[in-house]
Amino acid sequence: MKVTIKIDIDTAKKKIEKKDNIFSMKKNIQNIELVYLPYYLFRSEISTKDKTIVQHICVDSLKGEHAFLQMKNLAGTEKSVEIEDKILSEAEALVIAKKEIKASLFLEKGKGLNLNEISISCEGVIKYPYWIGYFNRKSGVDFEVVDAVNGKKQGPKMKPVFIQLIMQ
Repeated sequence: MKVTIKIDIDTAKKKIEKKDNIFSMKKNIQNIELVYLPYYLFRSEISTKDKTIVQHICVDSLKGEHAFLQMKNLAGTEKSVEIEDKILSEAEALVIAKKEIKASLFLEKGKGLNLNEISISCEGVIKYPYWIGYFNRKSGVDFEVVDAVNGKKQGPKMKPVFIQLIMQ
């Protein structure tokens, strides 16, 4: 599925140009582009003694970073998409997804959580949109990234993923 953008280019420019704090300088964007980052989408069903919890987690195919998704907030094309330049296989992404789901469960519920079963299945691939804005710094060119669905700036943890995506 290719996810539909909700944040237009002008809104993305404003978010990127905005000063992060009182010590930072305003960024003058030289160029901005829309890119789609491919993710493996997994659906997990966690059975406890009381109920079944359904979660969706996506793992990017370049560096293995993950995010939990609210599927009701996403709209997109129903066409299946392929990952052209994947570095991680579906099996490697599945291992990451399992580890992160267990970690979030124990962080959220504690060791007292009575798990009966966790089942995870791959639902396919999604291409998630991001706006990348390029601007000049004293030492060269830098970039900031804004999520094209919810408008949130991406932090330093995701920067290597986008460098890998740009370099392809």
